[in-house]
Amino acid sequence: MKLDGYSNLIKIGEGGMAHVYRGIQDSLQRPVAIKLLINDLSFDEEARHRFERESYIIARLNHANIIHVIDRGINREEMPYFVMEYVEGIELSTAAKIRNISYSEKIDIIIQVLKALSYAHNNNVIHRDIKPDNILIDDDCNVKILDFGIAQFYEGKGKSGERTCTGTIMGTYNYMSPEQRKSSENVSAQSDLYSVGVVMYGLFTGKLPTGRYPDPMVLNQDIPQELNALILKCLNTNPDDRPRSAEQLKTQLLALSKGAHLNTEKKTSR
Repeated sequence: MKLDGYSNLIKIGEGGMAHVYRGIQDSLQRPVAIKLLINDLSFDEEARHRFERESYIIARLNHANIIHVIDRGINREEMPYFVMEYVEGIELSTAAKIRNISYSEKIDIIIQVLKALSYAHNNNVIHRDIKPDNILIDDDCNVKILDFGIAQFYEGKGKSGERTCTGTIMGTYNYMSPEQRKSSENVSAQSDLYSVGVVMYGLFTGKLPTGRYPDPMVLNQDIPQELNALILKCLNTNPDDRPRSAEQLKTQLLALSKGAHLNTEKKTSR
């Protein structure tokens, strides 16, 4: 692929909607990541609209734990693209398999995710696809939230704003809240917190909470009772029984960690 203003483009990822390239921004000689809508969707107006909305959503979310958008445009083939900061790191799903992530590092990762979500929710954005594949971490366990492709504006609890795809349930099933599996109309900030609960359950137990799942501490006896209770609270079927906000859950995790995340010894093995 060729793109004016960028060179040395190498494909580093692809999905059902877009390809991602690593390249160099010629004007500043810095590495960037470029997301390009795939050719098969060139005449799909809804897909183009959703793709372009993603860049607008990320651009309005200026937070250290959310990937930054640098530029956007249309290439010579009339396909939309947007340019993001390039971050050296791997998805949490991969890191959890190949690294020995300590307890305090796991807590710190979730706290950073919640910082990003608290900021997004305060700006009326629900991510709707929080999962390990969309959580990028570097060698020091610094977090960046990725992929706002199905993110949604909302007007408050239980009132969703513009939908990304009318009448379609979107997301990753094993990480979706019960209400999101039924209808996008019912999605709220608490839906993202359910997904965080699934991520925590998996991160601390190595399993997903499907079917009649056991308490996390049954699978991992090193999990404190307080953390066990927080994870289960996030996984409540009723959104009203989950934490009130990402900020509240973050505060509870900070209290649980007693500042341990601030003094994390980097013991990861790579």
